[in-house]
Amino acid sequence: MWVLDTGTVGIGNTTQNLCPYALNVFDLATDRRIRRYEFRPEDTNPNTFIANIAVDIGRNCEDVFAYFSDELGYGLVAYSWEQNRSWRFDHSFFFPDPLRGDFNVAG
Repeated sequence: MWVLDTGTVGIGNTTQNLCPYALNVFDLATDRRIRRYEFRPEDTNPNTFIANIAVDIGRNCEDVFAYFSDELGYGLVAYSWEQNRSWRFDHSFFFPDPLRGDFNVAG
């Protein structure tokens, strides 16, 4: 099981980042954590908000990548299990296009 620790407490103006973002991977057969990986400082920015994980398993259990979308920092963080390393990708394609849809709250 792959679990993201945001290191965040609070929401909105009360948000505090008490520790770095970290990935925790658990073996459910043994109920043990088998890896903890703290994101590098350059993987996040002051606006970073990561709320989801997509895991892609390749040809074997070592060939695994996890992808984390930075919803408010407008980027993508990729993590390689085999290399135990992460990378951040920033591109204008990650920014929302205000002309591509309607956003309506409470009517």
